[in-house]
Amino acid sequence: TVSLVCMGLEAVSQVEEDNLCAEYIRSLLLDEPIDLASGMEELRYTSGAKFFDEAQKDVFPTRDFFCCIRNDSFDFVLKLEKGEDGLDHMKRIDV
Repeated sequence: TVSLVCMGLEAVSQVEEDNLCAEYIRSLLLDEPIDLASGMEELRYTSGAKFFDEAQKDVFPTRDFFCCIRNDSFDFVLKLEKGEDGLDHMKRIDV
């Protein structure tokens, strides 16, 4: 069982990028098609618009938007596991 939880803005309100990411992951898990390109383009005009706002460039540089929407950039995933010491540890899994 996999649960995808979109935390949104301060876990209070939804944001489009979290929903799109969850939809993308769901499509991969279920081997279903998704129009990811259209969803990423919409982000430019919804919650991602902050990356194109001159007044917010110091906090949200435009280049960060393009880094955030790149997919299939890595050949590994990170898995959170509880160690024998009772602490959570990240484990790299090559795919």
